[in-house]
Amino acid sequence: MKEKQNDTHNVKQLPDLSLRFLQILEENNLTGYRLKKDKTAITPSKLTHIKNGRNKVTDDLIDALLNYIPNLSKVWLLTGVGEKYKDNLDKKKAPKENETASVADRIKDKSYDDQMKKLHKEINDLRKEVSDLRATEENHTKAILQAMRNEFTAVFDYFKKENVRKEKENTK
Repeated sequence: MKEKQNDTHNVKQLPDLSLRFLQILEENNLTGYRLKKDKTAITPSKLTHIKNGRNKVTDDLIDALLNYIPNLSKVWLLTGVGEKYKDNLDKKKAPKENETASVADRIKDKSYDDQMKKLHKEINDLRKEVSDLRATEENHTKAILQAMRNEFTAVFDYFKKENVRKEKENTK
């Protein structure tokens, strides 16, 4: 018997969104049968079509996955930017043990100069945290806009090619 040759140049490259979608399913040991049983919009046949590159991940499948895994980051799923799970973001923002007490309680036993130094440090730390959050939000927004630009460019290119093809047909 002849063995099949691996023809990698004939294999379709899956879109990044499909790869991330399938990655999440695999990491969470989710199958199409289990998701269908749990009454989601994700079925075995839809997953097969995505894996084979026949279909792309649709909005209803994205929504179904996000509803099924609520801590999954929509931004990461759509763009690949940022943390994969929201709880990873929450852990970064979780207050340290000594931050749970009010600032007043933490500085009340210190001298006036030490109190002022501590307050200035707290203010600067808060400014940095706000700045970091703004930068993260800006990066997420840029990534989403770039993904949208890429989609629109692909659609535009498709219609442009279709118009050229139709014009050639009409001139024959």
